[in-house]
Amino acid sequence: MTSKTIALTGAEIRADYSGGTNAWLRNDGTATVYASAEAGISAGADGVVSIPAGQAAAIYGACGSVYLLGIGSVMLIGSDYTAC
Repeated sequence: MTSKTIALTGAEIRADYSGGTNAWLRNDGTATVYASAEAGISAGADGVVSIPAGQAAAIYGACGSVYLLGIGSVMLIGSDYTAC
């Protein structure tokens, strides 16, 4: 299991991690963050998860990298568990 804080600047980034198949994300910022296992994030698109400020979500099957779009910061935890 891996955990790290990712700083977001408003541009889409790829965050690599180890320690599991799934990426658990907690939005520590004040604005909505978007996440996906695939590049090319577009709000509302299939496979894109919106994470409101102060909330958490999982990207199942991200397999070592997740794409993030937004501002602020996100806590990322890589895990094989299906519940955080």
